[in-house]
Amino acid sequence: MFMIWKSILKRKTTWVLVVIIPILFGLVIYPTIKDTVSQVSVPITVVDQTDQEITDELLNEIDEEPFQVSRMDTLDLRLLSTGEAEAIFVFNDNMEANILSGQTDEIITWYRTENSYVDGLFKEKLASALMSRVVRAEAASVVTQYKPEADWEEVYEYGLRYFEPRPIFEMKFEHISGVEDRSATVDESGDHLLFILLWLYISMLIGYFTQFLYEWRADGVLERLQMVQRSGRFYLTWLIGVFGITYSIFLMATQLMEIPVVKWAYLIPFGTVLIYFIFFEIVKKKWTMYAWMISYSVASFVIFLLADWKIIESDWMYLFIPTWLLV
Repeated sequence: MFMIWKSILKRKTTWVLVVIIPILFGLVIYPTIKDTVSQVSVPITVVDQTDQEITDELLNEIDEEPFQVSRMDTLDLRLLSTGEAEAIFVFNDNMEANILSGQTDEIITWYRTENSYVDGLFKEKLASALMSRVVRAEAASVVTQYKPEADWEEVYEYGLRYFEPRPIFEMKFEHISGVEDRSATVDESGDHLLFILLWLYISMLIGYFTQFLYEWRADGVLERLQMVQRSGRFYLTWLIGVFGITYSIFLMATQLMEIPVVKWAYLIPFGTVLIYFIFFEIVKKKWTMYAWMISYSVASFVIFLLADWKIIESDWMYLFIPTWLLV
């Protein structure tokens, strides 16, 4: 039975797909995508009409990358429509006083559009910086209430030693546009793009190996094997070989490219091979199978991106194998 893989490996096309394309991907496509992702800058506008000192403090605590933060003293929503700002955060005029008193409702107004995707990361960082101050103020108030001799400023300075922060999103942001949050980090988006390209390559590779089954069926090889009751061993040999090649490439690529994967992702090559084999059993013509699988691959690519951007969230999307990465 190992003669079937000997005949497959004799073809130059096999070596091009299994060796040359991965090398080109690693040397050309991967560095290009990584460089592009690392150069992405997300424009964020912060509006502070009274030029408060706390605004400088908060922005200094937030890691600039991948954001390009600009400050204004007036609100200009045209920046959103022109794409000059991914989102606009308007600070309350009495922000510091509200934070110190624990009145955190509506101290920030958040403007965004349906095309805003990664501004949620800035929101998280901003909320974290705000909650640090809120917790310290709460700690100082409680400690000085029970220990009047304690210095409020000193307790505030070291307040995190007394209290653990509550969940960040008790902070009440006002989301004006009413659009669902579709935030994702730039690094995750880059990794996911690399992953879907890797899956498309693996899918193409499995499709290439599946064509040999059609050729052997057309040549009568499978029929003769069935007559001598060896078709089961034949299919098992083919499956083991395809699994071995695809999993080797999958594991090597995810390790070298440092793509974080969840446990369900390791079933993706298995599911892809299984779908191709099922289509081979159901669809008798090779080109019909290719048409179905190309359609499935394109649909999977689109659904994966929509799910990654949180545009769709439904159980049916897991019918498309790449979305298992997002479980």
